[in-house]
Amino acid sequence: MGKKRTALALTLAVLLTLSGCLFRSPDDLYPQPEKSPGYEQLNAAIRAVRTGLEAEFNTRVEDVTIMAGDNTASIQLQDLDGDGLRESAVTFFRVPGIEKPIKIYIFTQIGEEYVPTGVVEGEGSAIYAIDYAQINGEGRKEIAVNWQISTGAYQLGVYTLDDIDLPGEGLSEEEALAAVRAMTRASLMGAERLLTRCSVAGDGSSGCRLLDMDRDTRVEVLVTRMDASGLGNQVEHGPEGYASGNVLGTHITGPVLVKNPDFTGFLIRRLFEAKGWAAPEALPDLPYEREAYEVTLKELSARAGG
Repeated sequence: MGKKRTALALTLAVLLTLSGCLFRSPDDLYPQPEKSPGYEQLNAAIRAVRTGLEAEFNTRVEDVTIMAGDNTASIQLQDLDGDGLRESAVTFFRVPGIEKPIKIYIFTQIGEEYVPTGVVEGEGSAIYAIDYAQINGEGRKEIAVNWQISTGAYQLGVYTLDDIDLPGEGLSEEEALAAVRAMTRASLMGAERLLTRCSVAGDGSSGCRLLDMDRDTRVEVLVTRMDASGLGNQVEHGPEGYASGNVLGTHITGPVLVKNPDFTGFLIRRLFEAKGWAAPEALPDLPYEREAYEVTLKELSARAGG
């Protein structure tokens, strides 16, 4: 009997100890995460843009899904001016039934408020991937967007926000807010610097890579998968390769420079030209690379029936 009373007393003691958890309300046990500063202001600014688009085009505005790459959130906080602070928020809308239905809005915080300071528009049904990089060497970062036009069809666009005439320094917060709010969507439109066909790999890559190949702090756009002219590894799929300005694309995988000594020499001369250096009259001879290239070319040509 004594043992039973002791066990009962221990059970009651444990229950009393746990009562602080057992009898607390769900709201106390599972509090909502604390909202970051500016959360409500940003949401209000996004709602205002959505409402304005719906009123302008008389249709319901849809959200846009980013399908691949490193930036897939519906609202993306970005450091576009390169000062180390994520002062900009990027979000995405789709307005069905119009030309260039996808609208990318860039919001910047002025004081405690968020206001649109840039817009990018594009064709297509979705955004496959989006990246941000300093390409022209000044101003805000450029925006590289892989637009999904339809299943298996993509366009890579690069846009700069530097031509947007935003209010300059010396204004008070109230004056700056009033000036930006008075700007129309057309005056906030980013300028298109590149628009070209591209394709994407099955591994979820974005269809391009942004690299500072010559280490001059400016990023070059390398389109990694393109459709155009040239003989590649997958000869059964027809010609491949693309070149437009400083945009170079190829399906070739593996050691591209080792397998292509002429392409290596071409890149070296282009980099010397970009830096303003005098290129050497003759580049070093690469006999092993040249021999490997000839063997590869012969085998691929045979596969292609050439």
